[in-house]
Amino acid sequence: MHHRIVIPLALACFVASSAGAQVPGLPGGVGLPDVTKMGIPNVAGVLGYCVKNRLLSGGSANSVLNGLKGKSGVTSSPQYRSGEAGNIITGSGSPVAINSLPAQLKSQACNAVLRHGTSLL
Repeated sequence: MHHRIVIPLALACFVASSAGAQVPGLPGGVGLPDVTKMGIPNVAGVLGYCVKNRLLSGGSANSVLNGLKGKSGVTSSPQYRSGEAGNIITGSGSPVAINSLPAQLKSQACNAVLRHGTSLL
């Protein structure tokens, strides 16, 4: 009887931990993705999304956005368009949609992308 309880519980723990694998970070599998693995086109697109949705103020974000958009091939990239739709692409797992994050993490994600974008200029 003890084994019947342990096996389903172990399976439930595995499924729960696998579900949160896309967005590692805080307890429960919800947190910020590793934005340092984002490419320039996706960073530019996400910054545009963040400014448009007022998750970042326009000043420094627009400056970084314009600098990144000035690089060759950025705005024609599918990753740029995905970023404009609010999807963070890190290359590990599925894209993370900013609008799927808890409210308090949306602006944190945008700020993290802005810091990373600044480092790419």
